Amino acid sequence: MAVADTFDAITSDRPYRKALPAYAAIEEIVENAGRQFDPDVVELFLKYWLKHGNEYRRVFLKDE
Repeated sequence: MAVADTFDAITSDRPYRKALPAYAAIEEIVENAGRQFDPDVVELFLKYWLKHGNEYRRVFLKDE
C-alpha cells in the first residue's frame, strides 16, 4: 500500500504543488527500495507499471 500511496501522492495535484510526472514518482520509489519500501514490492510495482503504464497515462494523465 505504501508504494501505491506514494505514487498517487506524487502524481496528484496538492494544494501546495502541482502533480509531478509518473517518472518522478517511479524514481522516488526506486530510490527508496530497501529503505522505505520492500524491494520485492517495488519490483512487482515496476513490472506492473511497465506492462500497464501506457494505459494508465492515456486514461489518467492526458497532459503528461
